[in-house]
Amino acid sequence: MYRTPLALLGLVLLSGCNILVTEKPLFTAADEAGAPALKPGVWLIFEEDGCKFDETKPIDEWPDCAGGGVIRPGEVIDHDQKAPKGVFEHSPFVFAAGAPRIAQMQMKEQATAGVGDDQTTEKAVSYAYGAVRPTKLDDQGRIVAATYWFVLCGPPAPKDKNGDDSDLATLKPFPGVKMKPGDATCTTDSKTVVHTAAVASEAFKKAPLNARWLRDGDK
Repeated sequence: MYRTPLALLGLVLLSGCNILVTEKPLFTAADEAGAPALKPGVWLIFEEDGCKFDETKPIDEWPDCAGGGVIRPGEVIDHDQKAPKGVFEHSPFVFAAGAPRIAQMQMKEQATAGVGDDQTTEKAVSYAYGAVRPTKLDDQGRIVAATYWFVLCGPPAPKDKNGDDSDLATLKPFPGVKMKPGDATCTTDSKTVVHTAAVASEAFKKAPLNARWLRDGDK
């Protein structure tokens, strides 16, 4: 089971379907140069329709229908709903320049190795990518609101006669994308491919996804 630093991304990535994933990070802080930064502080990343909650409370007190994180240069801090209150996780985060911007997020997957009593459980690390278009800047030129979508492997497979997905993986990968045999995810070793796939993926976003800065602070 995957989890990412940002709650909504975790919900989407739990399925592990038709998303671009890399084993190693493709982008570094150097790729952020020359582009506006996200304003540090507490961000509301998603809010389900009809969700009612007090956004002034710390993020570890938010309900499951809302998700947020604390964004700082080079990292994002979040709270796993299964963790005790006051327990936060720090994860590396890169917000690469470009049109659209690319958010590189670390994912962690519980993995069990070994046999019988010798089994051990570890967290395997990989990276997923979101495409972000800033929609509002503050008076210092920092981003305080944005819309975003996920970098896909290709167009979703057509629905079957019952309206369900006919295949978890795309049937037509975007140029340069490499499908993983037997898996519904894909990969690449090219930053350019990530950018071109991000542009192409926008046409297949299911609904507007918006994020906004709420306040200064660390929770």
